Amino acid sequence: MSGYKSGAVLVLDPTTGALVTTLPGLPGAQATRVHPDGRLLLVAEEVPGVYVADATTFEGLAPLIWNDPGTEADETGGLTSPTGVAFLANGELVVGDYKTDRILRFDAQGAYLGVFAEGVEGLDGPDAGLVVGPEGDLWVPCFESNLILRLDAAGAVVERVEGATNPRHLWFDPEGALWASSWGSGEILRRDGGTFTAVVSPRAPTGFVVEPDGKTIWVTSDQTSRVSRLDLSTGEVLTTLSPAETGLEGGTFLTWR
Repeated sequence: MSGYKSGAVLVLDPTTGALVTTLPGLPGAQATRVHPDGRLLLVAEEVPGVYVADATTFEGLAPLIWNDPGTEADETGGLTSPTGVAFLANGELVVGDYKTDRILRFDAQGAYLGVFAEGVEGLDGPDAGLVVGPEGDLWVPCFESNLILRLDAAGAVVERVEGATNPRHLWFDPEGALWASSWGSGEILRRDGGTFTAVVSPRAPTGFVVEPDGKTIWVTSDQTSRVSRLDLSTGEVLTTLSPAETGLEGGTFLTWR
């Protein structure tokens, strides 16, 4: 899980809640994803680059995308505030740039390929939850516009989804339904048949992850810095880990490994 204010990614044992390790040095830590080669992929809003680390030992944190000051070119494509990352069906890596309202394209080794989307109506504050849907399109939570955009392989808008307030994190369940954290309304939403329904209602949710059994959900918040485990059928809070227990400050993103 990432901590925006603590500037680190923390690894917890979900069974015990014990801290396994910490990856420091990532101020404004945002999304974490798994690279196709198995490494852990990380971005931080205050670090204009993309980082990788061993997904088993969590060691060897190193830049995958960064601007080499020894060259005239900007190898990041002008990346300023990365928040979300995702791999497209063709293997390309896309990175959301919050401050410039752009999504940039790179190959899997980190070489800059160009702009995937910019100047798109509603693409305002692309947030950490970029995700590729079951149909292969890129779904983008836009914090500032209160929209979720569905973009095709060319970066064109296929659909503009309303109903979430300041969406942060997106996920598709095994049935293909879209889930979203609605930070402004304090809800985790599930969209089925074109309509969002609140599943649980934690305060200012940012990141979330549903356990493999589909019965429980872990949620974090940048406002409380807590990590909570809730029963999806009742909404009951089963476990809450405080910042004092985890060292998390400004909880932003959760990934299940």
